[in-house]
Amino acid sequence: TQPRVASLRNATTDLHLCGATLLSSEFALTAAHCVEHSADQYVLYLNNYCIKHEEVPRIEVSQVIVNELYDKSTRAHDIALLRISHDFDDTAWLNRTVLPKSSLGLSGECTIFGYGYKHPDVKETSEMLFAGPMSIVSLDECLQILGPYVAPAPDGGMMCAMGAGVDACQQLRHELRSPRAARSVHQRRRTPAMDK
Repeated sequence: TQPRVASLRNATTDLHLCGATLLSSEFALTAAHCVEHSADQYVLYLNNYCIKHEEVPRIEVSQVIVNELYDKSTRAHDIALLRISHDFDDTAWLNRTVLPKSSLGLSGECTIFGYGYKHPDVKETSEMLFAGPMSIVSLDECLQILGPYVAPAPDGGMMCAMGAGVDACQQLRHELRSPRAARSVHQRRRTPAMDK
């Protein structure tokens, strides 16, 4: 399980909107484009924190803090903090560092997690968390593969990761029996679907 991964949902309909990562018992991280309304419009479901057959914890969002450099049209700096309040039974796992000190020189393999669509043609998200292996690539390589309209801008505050048949919004095309945990990357990624 990945207890830090949460489902950001509409507070009224409980529909899944985006993934989020718990940073502490007070803050979670998500994409800025996912939180364009007031904080009372959102809740977090901790689908991975609960034990099977227990009620899924539902956490109210009290404040949305969008990166001041976020550009809605280019999605540069597409990151936001959510202030939350939840009485966790055990916070030892939350006290470990989750974000790297710097994104410079990040390379290698990582794993993305999300509640993606069950099928590309049906816009219904899964209640089960999916995982997919990705390779972190340089922004230059990303630009060369994807072109200037899709690749993240060099000054956009993003990184690029690619995987065969995998993206952050769709269910994996194949089942992963033992996903690898991200080695050194736990931050916002732009993850286009690609078949290598």
